[in-house]
Formats: sequence, C-alpha cells, structure tokens
Amino acid sequence: MDITRAHGRRTGLPEVYAGRLPTTAQAQARRHLINRLTDAEVERVASLGDLLHLVARR
Repeated sequence: MDITRAHGRRTGLPEVYAGRLPTTAQAQARRHLINRLTDAEVERVASLGDLLHLVARR
C-alpha cells in the first residue's frame, strides 16, 4: 500500500479510539472516497470532515 493512501485511511482512527468501529460498508465507502483524491489532497486530509469536504468539491 502506498504511504499516501495509508495516511488517508488514518482519518477514521479518532472514531476507533473512541470505541466506534465503522461497519465494513462504512470502511469501504471511506476507502472509495479516499481513492478519488489526488495524492496531494490525501496528504491534507486530517479528519473525516476534511475528506467529505474535499470530495464534495469535485
């Protein structure tokens, strides 16, 4: 896995740490959204909110 994509997948960690595991469908949906971003955009994503904002602008 490329490092940039791994960075984007970390956006869900705050929820995991809070004890809220995403369902398989939710995790797959996030992965799909992350894969739509450029490497530069993925580097800027720090939260699920950032991810949704960037994808919505497309």
